[in-house]
Amino acid sequence: MITDYTLKGKDKLYILPLGDIHLGSPECNLDYLDYWRDMVQRIRNPKRIYLMGDLIETASKKVGNGAYKQQFDVNEQINIICDFLEPLKDDIVFSCHGNHDFLRISKEFDLNVSRLIADRLGCDSGNQCLDTFNINDTDFTVYANHGKGTNAYAHLAQGKIQRETQNIQASLYLQGHNHRLDFFSVPVRTVDGLNRKYYAFTGSFLNYGEDSYPSQMFLPVLPPAFQFITVDKNLNLWDIAYRLDQRRPDLLDVFLKGGK
Repeated sequence: MITDYTLKGKDKLYILPLGDIHLGSPECNLDYLDYWRDMVQRIRNPKRIYLMGDLIETASKKVGNGAYKQQFDVNEQINIICDFLEPLKDDIVFSCHGNHDFLRISKEFDLNVSRLIADRLGCDSGNQCLDTFNINDTDFTVYANHGKGTNAYAHLAQGKIQRETQNIQASLYLQGHNHRLDFFSVPVRTVDGLNRKYYAFTGSFLNYGEDSYPSQMFLPVLPPAFQFITVDKNLNLWDIAYRLDQRRPDLLDVFLKGGK
């Protein structure tokens, strides 16, 4: 994989986090996942893809009703997600372990399903990623993990990720798990002037039907969403947000009814 980029003029490097698909869940919005792939295929710039965990459901009945229903068995889930990502595998940097595709099964059977998927895609996997590459002779570092716990309010989630990563030096921090889509930055004063730390919550692909786990737990209504993050020649970052209600309102009724 390329580790050195030369960006000129309006050139951009695209950073593409993808996670919390929960493929296999009845609430997985497969149409919006196809929309993600359609948008990726339009990119003509270099790109780096980070898989943020919970790509598949691997549900456990020990978790509780509404959190373990599945449309496909685990073998089918692995095959479907690998076939979906196979054409993009040359751009996949890392696959983060999620609580659905790693923790649940590893606790019971010592089986790392997340690593099985990563091996088929030819990328590294683990609990967290610290990926450093070079843009115009300057190091740029992306830190990614699936995340744990959740907050009902966006400002609390923002504070949480800053506290959790305060001892990790990176240019961009990516985190999934909470199903939010968010992008924000914090200015940091240095001897050279002012730098920024950028943070992103990477969205999800789940509907919000009345039988879904988020609905049962009275969690915030978060429509399927993903984002593309661009880096320019001056190492400025911008996000392109794709929220279902703004980009694909034709799928909004399916989202609210949970695919029914």
